[in-house]
Amino acid sequence: MNNLSAIEISFADQAGVYDTVERPATRKEVMEWCIKNLPLKAEDRVLDVATGTGLLALSIAPFVHHTKGVDLSHEMLVKAKESANEKGLRNLSFERADAHELPFKNDSFSLVVSRLAFHHMPKPDAVLKEMARVATPQGTVAVIDLVGHQNRNVAETFDLLEKQRDPSHSQAIPQRQMLELFDKGNLTIIEQHKAEFPMKFKSYVDAVKLDRKKTDFLRDEFLKEIHGNREPTGFKPQLVNGDISLLFEFGTYIGKKR
Repeated sequence: MNNLSAIEISFADQAGVYDTVERPATRKEVMEWCIKNLPLKAEDRVLDVATGTGLLALSIAPFVHHTKGVDLSHEMLVKAKESANEKGLRNLSFERADAHELPFKNDSFSLVVSRLAFHHMPKPDAVLKEMARVATPQGTVAVIDLVGHQNRNVAETFDLLEKQRDPSHSQAIPQRQMLELFDKGNLTIIEQHKAEFPMKFKSYVDAVKLDRKKTDFLRDEFLKEIHGNREPTGFKPQLVNGDISLLFEFGTYIGKKR
C-alpha cells in the first residue's frame, strides 16, 4: 500500500469522529495559535491544502474574501461542507484534489496554507512546489506542522512509533529540512513560530481507534522512557496525575514567493 492510499483509508475511518475526539489538531487554543500567526487580509483568496474536515478553512473564512479547501479524502470533505453550511459561510468552497497535483492555474491564490498535513505527505517537496506554483507573485505560502527532532535517532524513533498508531504518517520534518524545502520551492521565509501542546495518551490512541495490542505496545514504550529504561522517543512523555501525557511541538513557517 502506498502512502496516499494509507492516507485515504486512515482519514475515511477518522472522518466521523475527527472533530469530536480531543487532539491538538482540533483544540481551540491550537486553532487560535494557528490563526494568530497567519497574515490574513480581507482581500485574500486562500487555498487550504489537505483541509481535512475544514477546521482551518472554517476559521479563516470570516477574515478573508474567499477560502477554498482541498483534500484527498471524500469523507473528510463531506464533514467540511456540512460544517460550512451549519455556520452559514458563503465565501467557502471545497473540492477533492491531490496536494501533489493541485488542479489550479498558476498564480491563483494570494495565500496558500497547509495545517498538520505535511507529516503525511510522501513527497512534501512536490507539495510545497505546487503550493508555490498556485500562489500569486509575491503571494504567501504557510505550512503548520509537527516539528521533527533534530537528532536523527530520536526523529526516526518518533516516526516509527507514530506509524504504529497511524500508518498514514510519513515523517515529522525537522526545522532545518523544512527551511530547505521552502528555499528549493522558490520561497523566502519571512516568519517562523513554534509552540508545544500536550495530549493525553488516551486521546492519542482513541483519535485513530487504535487496537489494544498496539495501544499496549505504545504505552509500554512511553512508560519505559518515563522510567529511564529506553532512549528518548521524541514524544516527551510524562506522568500527570497518574496518566501518560505526551508533548507535541508545532511549527508555523511562512514564506513569500520569489
